[in-house]
Amino acid sequence: MNLIIVDSHALIHRCYHALPNLTTPKGEPIGAVYGTVRIIFKVIKELKPDYLVACFDLAEPTFRHINYKEYKATRPKTDDSLISQFDKVKQFFDAAKIKHFEMPGFEADDLIGTLVKKFSSEKNLKIIILTGDLDTLQLVDDDKIVIYTMKKGIQDTIIYNENQIKERYGLLPSQIVDFKALKGDPSDNIIGVKGIGEKTAIELIKEFGSLENLYQTIENENFVNNSKSKLIKPKTLQCLIEQKEQAFFSKYLATLDCNVSIEVKLDDLRFKNINKNDLIPLFKEWKFESLLNQLDDSTNNSKQQLINNYSQNNKSINWETQEKINNFSNKEAIISIRDNQIEILVDNHFFQLPQNEQSISQIKNLFLVGYDFKNLIKELKTTDLSLKHDIKIAQWVLNSELKDYSLSRIWQIIFKTSLPNISSLEIIQKIKDHQIKKINELSLQKVFSEIEMPLINILAKMEMNGIKIDPNYFYDLTKKINQEIKNLEEEIFSISNVKFNINSPKQLSDVLFNQLNIKNGNKRLIKTSTGLFSTRENELIKIKNTHPIIPLILQYRELMKLKTTYLEPLPRLMDKNSRIHTTYNQTGTSTGRLSSENPNLQNIPAKGDWAKKIRGGFVAENGYQFISFDYSQIELRIAAFLSQDQKMIKAFLNNEDIHSLTAAEINNTNIDKITPEMRRQAKTLNFGVLYGMGAKSFSETAQISKDEAKKFIDEYYHDFYSIKDWQEKTISEAKQTGYVKTLTGRLRWVWDLMSGNQKYRSLAEREAINFPIQGLAADIIKIAMIKIDNFLQKEKKENDIRLILQIHDELIFEVKNDLIDWTQKNLT
Repeated sequence: MNLIIVDSHALIHRCYHALPNLTTPKGEPIGAVYGTVRIIFKVIKELKPDYLVACFDLAEPTFRHINYKEYKATRPKTDDSLISQFDKVKQFFDAAKIKHFEMPGFEADDLIGTLVKKFSSEKNLKIIILTGDLDTLQLVDDDKIVIYTMKKGIQDTIIYNENQIKERYGLLPSQIVDFKALKGDPSDNIIGVKGIGEKTAIELIKEFGSLENLYQTIENENFVNNSKSKLIKPKTLQCLIEQKEQAFFSKYLATLDCNVSIEVKLDDLRFKNINKNDLIPLFKEWKFESLLNQLDDSTNNSKQQLINNYSQNNKSINWETQEKINNFSNKEAIISIRDNQIEILVDNHFFQLPQNEQSISQIKNLFLVGYDFKNLIKELKTTDLSLKHDIKIAQWVLNSELKDYSLSRIWQIIFKTSLPNISSLEIIQKIKDHQIKKINELSLQKVFSEIEMPLINILAKMEMNGIKIDPNYFYDLTKKINQEIKNLEEEIFSISNVKFNINSPKQLSDVLFNQLNIKNGNKRLIKTSTGLFSTRENELIKIKNTHPIIPLILQYRELMKLKTTYLEPLPRLMDKNSRIHTTYNQTGTSTGRLSSENPNLQNIPAKGDWAKKIRGGFVAENGYQFISFDYSQIELRIAAFLSQDQKMIKAFLNNEDIHSLTAAEINNTNIDKITPEMRRQAKTLNFGVLYGMGAKSFSETAQISKDEAKKFIDEYYHDFYSIKDWQEKTISEAKQTGYVKTLTGRLRWVWDLMSGNQKYRSLAEREAINFPIQGLAADIIKIAMIKIDNFLQKEKKENDIRLILQIHDELIFEVKNDLIDWTQKNLT
């Protein structure tokens, strides 16, 4: 399998300088776009990607610019005629349904590095970086991760694998950043060590292996007597010693940040052949007719290959004309989409239908079996199909622990081989037959057929509905948060008496623990691999009361997170109607819960002034209002029911505050004497115990000593002993079966309960007691979604009352003003 990652910025630059100044009939520059599209088509034809994604720079400072104002300062200003073409390339990617990413504060190369790191562990996946420069050479790994670039113009291409890099530089890919640390990089205005050129830099890194080893050697007091001292000329040694800080800073600038927060799964990047019809409007406007003809060739070849596969592998297939499909109403049929054609296999009769309204109408009477129906529904723009079996969902129901539910991975798990050279319809059929047997063996029919399969159409509708935002509101809010961040920076710099990059863990650690000499008291802080104290949030929380700068840094980080996660990205993700369309991942958790991504709308902050302000940017359409329904403390109620703990049951039946009750029990006091702090600790304990939280975690979360935490947990189990009995019984039964189940029949494997590794065994025990509760809560909300959807369809009100968000135990609807009372009365 091939994943191609496009370095769009470098590629567009390369094409702009290599090709003539072409223009559209309107006189708009288009040459770089034309060259980029040609290269993309060429690469698709040659390399046949299974997955494809593009990365872009943003026209704003990155973390490198913030740390080094002279970064790329020597580059000439980008031509206006080039700037206008970046958005056109994005238009092409959107029309071709090729995902593309950009991230404030980071370069495209950082995003590429992050994607490489994220997917490099995938088996049988080759990653090819398509770029116009060599800035990503440091990512190359043998033949698994390679660089595809141009030697001259845009036609003469070369692939850099590990051997090619060794041949050109005499170095390993991982040593390229050390090489740049010494030599510098004039194109980015990275200084390096002045006085050391390319040849000397290569020789030094070849000999010493890395920048760190080089300095470790020359700073050793016995270096003069070291045989390697003869390899470094006195002048070179002087340059190294005097410019050490510059060398390491240059390496920092040259090193890609491979830990950017990008929420994407490999399957999200799956490449489907480009739909010619999607490109016709753009290409006609740009006069790219010759490129449209290339698409025709690609489609014809693909179709011929499909015909060959069928004829070679299944002689009994009958090829039918479209009108005959009506003879197969109410039959089970395998479906897939290939080259914008709907392929149907029903009773060994094969149909290839155009992707239009007539075809969609004809397949509505079939019971469909396929892969990833939610995306298929969105592609066909219909939610009226009869979905019988989705092999992606079925595999997740059978084993929710997998990270990859791609078609190839499912096949590999079931049949222990790579995908055979047969049609996707035949692959789906074989997988489905196997899954049905397993679903029956494990009694998973209810979860699969009555919960997960009906949910697919609902999630597709939610994604297509989206939720509206007010972009101007977000722009104004961004200005306000920028000012507050600036004020915090000034206050932090004033307290520390030094200006530094607050976003740099290394610089922050140095300021806090060396320059300000903050002591950790009796708190044990984790150190990083570099020997510095960690500045992760949970570590700083431990010492937030030791110095006034710590709360400010935590506040600064919180505001930066809100800015970069919500305020800046959300307006960029809206469609022409100002609506944002998240993706609900049905197979994203092991517990049955839904997750949300691109963007994650389940994590919109709920508490605090800024959280309230951010939520204010989400608005209903004119004539509509938002209505929210949620299940109050559903997981605690489930725990009370499963354990039959009488104290908890009584509290819920009497509408008592369960957290205050718990606080009273563990503190041996009356409920009217409970303070807000005592209730907060009890709330943490109530939920923590359900998930197997130990004394250490509870002490850190509740900010109490470990001894106090242990005492509270012991007191909790003494007062709510039925919870402890149920947990022990659940773990014992799971050790016998290897799995735990919810009351609805959902299953999770917990094989590590029998592990000899204490860490794995403890984790499995926590999973075993958490899953029956959280899994059932997930099923209850899903069942509610299905019942509400059926009810609204029956009442013919699904267009006036739209489910737009699911946030775990909460459902948010967009409701017509005149149906507010009706909705509140009928949906509660």
